[in-house]
Amino acid sequence: MDKQSLEFHDFKSLYKLTKSMREKGELEPILNFKEFEVYFSLICSLISTIVIYFFVNTNLDSNITFIVTTTQNILLYTIAGLIGMLGFIVSGLAIVSGTTSSKVIEIMINKEKFNYLLSVLFSFFYIGLIIGVLIFVNIILYFIIGINAKFSFPIYILLVFIMSYGVFFTLFYIVSLLGTCINIFILNYIYSKEDKNGEDI
Repeated sequence: MDKQSLEFHDFKSLYKLTKSMREKGELEPILNFKEFEVYFSLICSLISTIVIYFFVNTNLDSNITFIVTTTQNILLYTIAGLIGMLGFIVSGLAIVSGTTSSKVIEIMINKEKFNYLLSVLFSFFYIGLIIGVLIFVNIILYFIIGINAKFSFPIYILLVFIMSYGVFFTLFYIVSLLGTCINIFILNYIYSKEDKNGEDI
């Protein structure tokens, strides 16, 4: 058994491991436009930004209070949704790690598949961190929006696009993790059967 594979992995070491497993020159997951969750999040964010642009533009001169109140309500709903997603991530990580037995992990190490398992677990870690950052930023924005100051339309639209992209990316990334969990389940079944039969497949 490779003892080095069983060493403690913090966020930094797991990040380096995952990065080394990706193609050379590949962008960060949140910026990798080759992936479904990234380009689809970009499209959804653009559509959302355009809709909100017309919403704000038609109420900017006559009803700024309505814009502020609506934005704060959306931020509150977003925070609640992100907290729910964070709970899903925590439970999903617990299920994936809890259902993988020590025997299966030993077989994965012998077959040099353990790093793949670590990279999958890091995906939960990664998106959990993004969700945490989004929750914090949304809380800050909730109070910033309520400040009695001059309304900056360009900055508002820019923030709408960035935050929309973050939320949509989180949503679609979690959906992609479902497929990854299925792969882990299949690997777990194959290696469990292999351990039971005591022969290689």
